[in-house]
Amino acid sequence: MARRLVSVVLFGAFALAGCSSAATSNAPAAAPAYSAQAECEQNHGVWRAALNFCEYPAPDRHPAPDRPRY
Repeated sequence: MARRLVSVVLFGAFALAGCSSAATSNAPAAAPAYSAQAECEQNHGVWRAALNFCEYPAPDRHPAPDRPRY
């Protein structure tokens, strides 16, 4: 009976040790956070560090003229 108890306790200890290594993996939990400057530059903006501001170019005011169809 004592031998069976020891084997059950050892099995439980090994099972817990195996689960604990899986819980401490090096995989990131979520996507990395981007800084405001990196996000601005990724979206084709210009980062103004002195103002802590992202500036985007103005869209074209006039659409391109229609090309003649031949």
